[in-house]
Amino acid sequence: SLAQLVNELEASRLRSPIAGEIVYIANVSEGDYIDSYKTMFQVADRSRLYLSYSGSNLSEFRLGMKVAVRYEDEDYEGEVVMTPAQFPYDAPESQRRQILFEVDGIPEAVQKGESARVVLILEQSKDILVIPRSQVQRYLGRLYVYILEEGIREERNIGTGIENATEVEVTEGLEEGELIVLR
Repeated sequence: SLAQLVNELEASRLRSPIAGEIVYIANVSEGDYIDSYKTMFQVADRSRLYLSYSGSNLSEFRLGMKVAVRYEDEDYEGEVVMTPAQFPYDAPESQRRQILFEVDGIPEAVQKGESARVVLILEQSKDILVIPRSQVQRYLGRLYVYILEEGIREERNIGTGIENATEVEVTEGLEEGELIVLR
């Protein structure tokens, strides 16, 4: 009888396939009905450091994207390993509103709670022509700049690429060295 009870006790225990620390516990009480395959616990291997981001740009990150991480004046490469879509649906809101990154080569002296800077490059171009955004004129969907050609100010249609708050990438219609007339 004792051996049977010991076997039942052993069969009722939940075991993690990895060693680590419990980082998520489902919000259930004794006697609650639990659906099949419901996530009850999540275990994290604390020997592997993850960087967490929670901010307004969560939707920009996708699983597997590469990021640049800056910690104490050193640069490291990281990868998105968990987005809100990967957290259990019943996880607390604070967990479901974060991105987790795995960072390569980060020093072992890093402690939980320290900060780092994460940069996600959404678009990138090399060897491009960039002009101040304020010099691009817009009229009925047409983009143009004023250039100086043989001492006369002329309009020139341009095509643009990547833009930010202060600069515009010019993809066509303007060559390096041409003079733009300021307003």
